[in-house]
Amino acid sequence: MSKDNTVMSEQDLFIMRLYSSAQSWNHACQLLVEAEKIDHSLRIMLNSVLVLATELSIKTILAISGHNEKCLCSSGHKLSELFEKLGKQNLKVISKVFEEAYETKVGQEIDFIVMLKQHDNCFTEWRYMTFVKDLADLRDNFDYIFMVNCQRATAQQMEIVHKLYLEAANSHD
Repeated sequence: MSKDNTVMSEQDLFIMRLYSSAQSWNHACQLLVEAEKIDHSLRIMLNSVLVLATELSIKTILAISGHNEKCLCSSGHKLSELFEKLGKQNLKVISKVFEEAYETKVGQEIDFIVMLKQHDNCFTEWRYMTFVKDLADLRDNFDYIFMVNCQRATAQQMEIVHKLYLEAANSHD
């Protein structure tokens, strides 16, 4: 990633694509969470968007730490599997930031991993919910406050890791 037009590696391109996509979805989430306060019908769409933004942020962190596209796709959309790949240090940082925010909003302690497993595959389950005609039959185990805080914590950590990645890349130029 040098300034002299050096060709980027496939991994650097992969990271750039993931980061750009994650950053876009994270910004969209911020706007939609604020809009949802006015129009609660946005909640159904937000259930999938929050999970997708979280997933892409985690995949970006993992790509920066060396995981390739094939490895990241093997987890599908299971948040708990992606978080397990982070390693203890990254998971500890994210869960600490998350737990502080969650306790402030809800006032209770939670088991972060258990909550993640509850939201495994939520992206695939919720992404087409806007087409569902009868929401009365919906089995809803989605915790909106959990996912809002999870998305914010992972987006924050992704930005920190990406900044360090860019600084390291620029120091090698």
